[in-house]
Amino acid sequence: MLMRYYIGTYTRDTSSEGIYCLELAEDLSGYDLKLAATADNPSWLISHPGLPAVYAVNEVGDFENGGAVTVFDIDVGGRLREVQQVPTHGADPCHLRFDAGGRLLICTNYSSGSITTFTVDADGGLGRADVIQHRGEGPDPVRQGSAHTHSSLVIGNRVHVADLGSDSISVYEIREGELLPDPVQVVSLSPGAGPRHMVVSPGSGRVFCICELDNTIVTMAVDAKGRLVPAGRASTLPDEFSGRSFTAEIAISADGQYVYGSNRGHDSIAVLAAGMEGELKQVQIHPTGGSHPRHFLLDEEILIVANRDSHNLVVFRRNAQSGVLEDTGFVIEMPAPVCVLQI
Repeated sequence: MLMRYYIGTYTRDTSSEGIYCLELAEDLSGYDLKLAATADNPSWLISHPGLPAVYAVNEVGDFENGGAVTVFDIDVGGRLREVQQVPTHGADPCHLRFDAGGRLLICTNYSSGSITTFTVDADGGLGRADVIQHRGEGPDPVRQGSAHTHSSLVIGNRVHVADLGSDSISVYEIREGELLPDPVQVVSLSPGAGPRHMVVSPGSGRVFCICELDNTIVTMAVDAKGRLVPAGRASTLPDEFSGRSFTAEIAISADGQYVYGSNRGHDSIAVLAAGMEGELKQVQIHPTGGSHPRHFLLDEEILIVANRDSHNLVVFRRNAQSGVLEDTGFVIEMPAPVCVLQI
């Protein structure tokens, strides 16, 4: 049986041509990798929850003075056919998220520090765009001189936006298909934390946010009014490590028992067990078999890491009982992979 994935890449100053289609044998006996579509810096990919369509950011700043989102239909054999490209009205879009019904697409523009929402038509096309501008800064003069919206997380009718530049998570409400412009809550994290990506526990409803600059994962409870309440934090690095490293992706197992985070610099995946109260305890810190693990996909039984700077995908087996990762020796060479999407 073949498992299909799409791989987003950086194309500028690399040999990559865009988005690639990976068909991987379930028993890891072989694979096929081919170009699915040419695209400019398609660094984040997402599929529509109800349609055979893939959406990619074009992480650039020179498309109509900003970045873009490109919409693709999935064609025969896994090829992608471009059907639309729209500006994001902000520079360097880096993340996309649909609301629960797939009728609103939320895009975060990193360099501009803004959120762009698009209405989504019945056929998957993108319609009206609305922009919300963030403000703020943090103590790091290089990375936090201004707002840098990095990702969003949708829980019910609320959208949580992580802002690396201002060390905050802003919570917005969706009402009648629109994102209201004023946040209903702004959660301040530790100065210099740099919140990046978030996941929600399928069991407890707790939110885990991986912070890029201080290499931690913050646990947040959700109170009766839907507000986030920081409840603890844990490091993604071994105690003895003293070099430079920055976290990237975060994922949680389907049973909510294990949280995974990638370290760029230490070049590893941290595996942490989640306790009954959401407390996190390191179980394993496993090398990724490459350099700069910007993204990884957790597929319950396997974990696929996209190592950008070593230009490879590395596949690990996952033990569901212990949460630990095991080497398979399965490595796929390809240029500058930075996102893995399962279809």
